[in-house]
Amino acid sequence: MNDVLEGEISRHRIGRKLRQLRIRKSLSLAGLAAHTGLSAALLSKLETGKMVPTIPTLTRIALVFGVGLEHFFAGDRSACEVVHRDARIRLPLEASEPADTVRFECLDYPAKDKLLDAYLAVFEGGVAAAGLPEHQHDGVEFLYVMKGALELVHDGITHELKVGDSAYFKARMPHSYRRLSKTNCEVVVVIRE
Repeated sequence: MNDVLEGEISRHRIGRKLRQLRIRKSLSLAGLAAHTGLSAALLSKLETGKMVPTIPTLTRIALVFGVGLEHFFAGDRSACEVVHRDARIRLPLEASEPADTVRFECLDYPAKDKLLDAYLAVFEGGVAAAGLPEHQHDGVEFLYVMKGALELVHDGITHELKVGDSAYFKARMPHSYRRLSKTNCEVVVVIRE
């Protein structure tokens, strides 16, 4: 097997995932062998990465644990992406918006296989009615006000949010926000589409 193919297979850590499933069920190698019809020696080689399972072999194992094959190929759930403040990506505004109205910084770049998007939105003080015009998109949105005060208009209803307040709403309904405070308003915005 060439190095590229071997590296691609090993990055999924199939053996480690297999061992974790077996230990969670308190099964010995012999016990798993009895349930799958595979030998304990073969299962040991799979767990230690000395052997790569075929799809039929992996299917037999997956059936015993009640998981799909995707369990073995999904990203590592223990992965942790840290984004330091100075490495955040600042998003460009629409060309029609004043450059000093709202600043968005991506809080979760470069995380892969994201289930949500997280941003820091800074509504600049000193700019009249700094905010975002009415918009809508699929999914849900969560806001948490860290500094200042924010007006949220969702589906025609106006809400005033102050420091420590949060809002969760369906984003397919028209919504907009604008700064109410005289100084900067900082808001964590989490979107799941």
